[in-house]
Amino acid sequence: MIFKDIAFFSSGPGNPVPSWEFNLHSHVHQDYQLYYFIQWKGNITVERTSYTISGGSAVLTFPYEKTRLHLGPAFDAYFYRVIFILEPEDSGFKEFLSEVFLHARVFQVPKNTRFFIEQIKKNISSSRSYMLTAASHQLKGFFYECTSVFDTTVHTPLHNVHVDKALKIMDRNLNEKLTLSKLARELNISEEYLIRLFKKITGMSPMKYYNRLKIEKATSLLTQDNLPVHVVAAQLEFASESHFSRSFKKFMQLSPSDYRTGYIRLLEMRNQYSREELSVANEFIQNLIDSTPDLIFYKDTNGTIIGCNKAFSELMGLPKERIVGQGDYDLFPEEMARFFYDRDQTVIRHKKPATNTEWMYYANGRKRLFEVTKAPYFDSQGNVRGIIGISRDVTDRVKVTHTRS
Repeated sequence: MIFKDIAFFSSGPGNPVPSWEFNLHSHVHQDYQLYYFIQWKGNITVERTSYTISGGSAVLTFPYEKTRLHLGPAFDAYFYRVIFILEPEDSGFKEFLSEVFLHARVFQVPKNTRFFIEQIKKNISSSRSYMLTAASHQLKGFFYECTSVFDTTVHTPLHNVHVDKALKIMDRNLNEKLTLSKLARELNISEEYLIRLFKKITGMSPMKYYNRLKIEKATSLLTQDNLPVHVVAAQLEFASESHFSRSFKKFMQLSPSDYRTGYIRLLEMRNQYSREELSVANEFIQNLIDSTPDLIFYKDTNGTIIGCNKAFSELMGLPKERIVGQGDYDLFPEEMARFFYDRDQTVIRHKKPATNTEWMYYANGRKRLFEVTKAPYFDSQGNVRGIIGISRDVTDRVKVTHTRS
């Protein structure tokens, strides 16, 4: 298992969830994405199926699946997103995920899952390889344990209305000073009873849980915004920067600045991995189109060539490096360039493929007849990003047809 990213997102006034999360997007290559919704009211669409989501829900999506989040109006949201890929040696675990979670998209998880994910996040930020291995085992164990919620013979996670209300109060007061006595008064129960309930449900006292929520919010501020540590401490109402740093290190075993450095290192690793993935994919596609005798090129909407294959390069008598970045008027005589440009714009305007035959001359003067098909290609929003052209040499075929007739 390889982790590509673990991120905590919070949405509220002046702090929207990244817009890409709400757009329909496909996972790249072998990405699995685990969403854990701490506070949420809305839906998630996976492919063409929409699922209702509430706080405490988790969803696993699979490679290549198209996903979109829908958040209810005027509603604050907090959620984690974990992106990982599976390696060949994970084939058994991959089979397990497909068997279980393709049929149970939305599942409930224990209330302390947020801290469990933070622990994994801390482990993968480490430079020690055994910590990455530990994080992999932790996440796999999490999925195996979650199967118990699909079995009605196994008890479901404990639930209590007072604890649920207390969690909402805590979430609303992360930027304030919330005391145990104030929390108990708002719930209209005694402090002792509240402590017993909290320990039974979450395994820790209310104020320890509240402090961990503050630290969790701090990790979001440290990784999403380039705020100085003392500003983060002030926003979360810690007594001082040193008090904040001690509390942070107590829970995360890292200072705030070391945590931020580790997260940046994780992003750099992710970006490097993505660049390598993209390089491999581009190399494969280039080799694929170079293997065909058809002429292939693709342009942006301005008519600039952004890629071509070996056959097209041979027609032009130029290396690809001298073709890419050029337009029709850079490569052809004016009259011919105008003809090509006008046909390209017609395809872009009508958003439909067009086919015609054209005589073309190779750089050595050889004349051949080509059947040329140009078609638009689109982005995820349905906007035309350019055209792709495929030209097939039909000279010999036409000669044979004429001979027979």
